[in-house]
Amino acid sequence: MEGEDDTEQTENKKTTIKETLFCYYFHHYRNGREAAVKAGYSPRLSESIAARLLQREEIRRLCRQFDREYHKQQLYNDVISGLKRLAFGSVRDGVKLMFDGEISDWENLDLFSVREIKRQKNGTMEIRFADRFQALEKLLELEEMESEQEGTAALYRALELGAQSLGKHLKEDGD
Repeated sequence: MEGEDDTEQTENKKTTIKETLFCYYFHHYRNGREAAVKAGYSPRLSESIAARLLQREEIRRLCRQFDREYHKQQLYNDVISGLKRLAFGSVRDGVKLMFDGEISDWENLDLFSVREIKRQKNGTMEIRFADRFQALEKLLELEEMESEQEGTAALYRALELGAQSLGKHLKEDGD
């Protein structure tokens, strides 16, 4: 079974499935020996195999690709969370500030949805909040883009699921 994995090629055409699994696990664990074992290489030889693999440019390139896709997805998720917070979050602390005027514990206020605060010469305060409707529109737009494109994020998720499945399969065959 181990020989079959080494001969099958991934979409990259330069790395085997086991090598791609190694890159996937290296991305997650940042430990070459552990990544090699998880990918199905011999535990006894895992350290030397990891060192040899990490010397190859195509392996390093694939590891960087996993990192980029992870960070891109993480940033996307952060943007979505922020938009949801703007669209559905509370404005209670902003309104409290507007009516109380002077608040001593600023650091305890949630002013995420506040766009602008102006104090007029006559002492009145003007507070502008983020536009919830715009945040909802942007969320919808991003959702439509996500469903339309089958880009690299989908490839990353597919590789991640495939790696987990293949890792379980290799582990079962080794037992």
